[in-house]
Amino acid sequence: MQRNGLSLQSEDKFRAIFEGTNDGILVADGKTRKFILANSRICEITGYSQEELLKLNVNSIHPKKDLPHVISEFTKLLQKKIITAKGIPVLRKGKGVVYCDINSKIVKIGGRECLVGFFRDITERKQMEDELRKSEQKHRFLMDNIDEIVLIISKTGNIVFANNKALKTFGYSSEEIIGKSIVSFLTKRSIKKAMYALAQEFMGKHQAEMDVEARTKSGEIRTLGVAPSSIPVYEKGKMVGIQVNCSDITERMKAEEALREREEMYRLQFEEAIDAIFIADAKTGILVNCNRAATRLVERDKSEIIGQHQSILHPPEKTRGEFTNTFKKHMKEAEGQTLEAKVITKSGKLKDVAIKANFIELGGKKYLHGIFSDITERMKADEAVKQSEQKLSQIIQGSSVATFVIDKNHKVIYWNSACKNLTGIPAERMIGKDVQWSAFYKEKRSLLADLIVDGAKESEINKLYEGTSRKSQVLQGAYEAERFLPKLGKSGRWLLFTAAPLKNSKGQITGAIETLQDITERKGVEEELKESEERHRILYESSWDAIMTLAPPSWLFTSGNPATVKLFGARSEKEFITKGLWDVSPECQPDGIPSSDKSKKMIEKAMKEDSNFFEWTHKKLSGEDFPATVLLTRMKIKDQTFLQATVRDITEQKKAEEELKSKVEELERFNKLAVGRELKMIELKKRIGELEKAGK
Repeated sequence: MQRNGLSLQSEDKFRAIFEGTNDGILVADGKTRKFILANSRICEITGYSQEELLKLNVNSIHPKKDLPHVISEFTKLLQKKIITAKGIPVLRKGKGVVYCDINSKIVKIGGRECLVGFFRDITERKQMEDELRKSEQKHRFLMDNIDEIVLIISKTGNIVFANNKALKTFGYSSEEIIGKSIVSFLTKRSIKKAMYALAQEFMGKHQAEMDVEARTKSGEIRTLGVAPSSIPVYEKGKMVGIQVNCSDITERMKAEEALREREEMYRLQFEEAIDAIFIADAKTGILVNCNRAATRLVERDKSEIIGQHQSILHPPEKTRGEFTNTFKKHMKEAEGQTLEAKVITKSGKLKDVAIKANFIELGGKKYLHGIFSDITERMKADEAVKQSEQKLSQIIQGSSVATFVIDKNHKVIYWNSACKNLTGIPAERMIGKDVQWSAFYKEKRSLLADLIVDGAKESEINKLYEGTSRKSQVLQGAYEAERFLPKLGKSGRWLLFTAAPLKNSKGQITGAIETLQDITERKGVEEELKESEERHRILYESSWDAIMTLAPPSWLFTSGNPATVKLFGARSEKEFITKGLWDVSPECQPDGIPSSDKSKKMIEKAMKEDSNFFEWTHKKLSGEDFPATVLLTRMKIKDQTFLQATVRDITEQKKAEEELKSKVEELERFNKLAVGRELKMIELKKRIGELEKAGK
């Protein structure tokens, strides 16, 4: 009886523990996996009653898709390979799935090996872990996809996290950067500053925004703008690191530096501009700034200009009311236009200027920005041009070469006597009309001068003149052409047309001048020359002018005719062709420029413009200097470009010019004496006449 009583007490005690535990308990047959015992807690977890559970087996309370894993874990528990199966999904009757950690123990009941499973409901914990994992994944996704460098740095200064932007910026993989000290990625000049800021952040003292320099894997230096405050990172309530957000501001810094450079460049351009620049308040007319050229123009210090009214720049009589005439015009209808005016210097001297003014806005205020160009010399030059035009008229009219001039409207303004003699048409039938073509052709067409006024392309000119046109070797912008004109003379004449543009001081074409030379005889000679290359060689060899060729890139002479050898005192052409243009020139030209520098410029101009005619001081190989004219002509034979130089010794010409000048001066003196003597004779005759009348 006592034993039975103890047994009952033990069973009651076991039952109380079995039912009172917070874990669900299921006992399954090791072979059949059928449940043979279940406590109340497992019923709460699964939603089944004990009677229902005892009719089920292991396979019945787990999702089908998870059964392979569950059976595998069950087997491992049975074989004592594991003690706990974690996160096992358990079907809850009619209410989805719960998750449990299952501890196990193998026991024998009624001689059968059974597996006792202790089910701990971890559903809430798992949900929290899932949420935390999702949150971490979301956080990492955000960190990896923001356009900002994010680093988490431990208290030891090691990098424990780097987002994609950081890896991409520095060119490292995650494995290459995580765990490394932040110091290893900074330049020397940034280490001390960065480590001090980190130490202050860990002490809770937020730092202001700062810049640091970091080195990429390729060695490139990038400038980072570090956010003004870092984000502390905690683990178990303890601060273990800080999150640092940075922006790659390298390009911005470069842009700012470029902006500073541009501002400095603009400041220098403003200060060093050749033209005077004044800036005045558009409302009041008070001068607020000016450059150095402005101070030179009006001969005043900057302090004497800034703060003064703009009327101080102009003569008093040019001021009406509050502002000067030009200021008013620029303010109203002439903004951006160029107006001519006068400025007055501190000493009262007047200067002619051309003023172009535009509005600018700075800080919400409107200013008038005026550029003053000193045109005093230009005005003098214009007057000189007028006088030159008068001389030109005299020269043209007195020239023995047939010449006519047209204006920009193609109307004839000069038609000299030689032109009348050549064409048989007097000037009065041509002046003021655009019918110059009628002197040469039966039908209306453009002449060479007309094409130049129209700015025709070289290809257009060449087409109209059937391939005979060419750029002038002497005059820039001029063209030459040849044509047989049946209308002239009894049987037609060959003419050489040479037309050049006439330009004003601004370089604008205002007309064209054309000369007409009768080359009928020359054409006959040319036809004969074409028949024999030998004859051409003889002409080259017998030329009085020194003719030579130069070839790039050394620009040494490659040939020279006998006149060349003789002119420069060489022993032979072979000796001469070892020289360059600068070798047969003195060290400097008369203008003080070294011959080596100036000769290169002359060559460049000839190559660019096809020809270049200039005066030059040459030197014989013996060392004797002599003046000469040089014509450099660009030529091309068989795809090879070179220059032909025609040199003429003008020593005698220079002497003749000096003698002529001296004779002219002597004639002028003689003329003055003769005129004076004639006046005295007239006065004497007059006096004698008066005396004769008085005697009578």
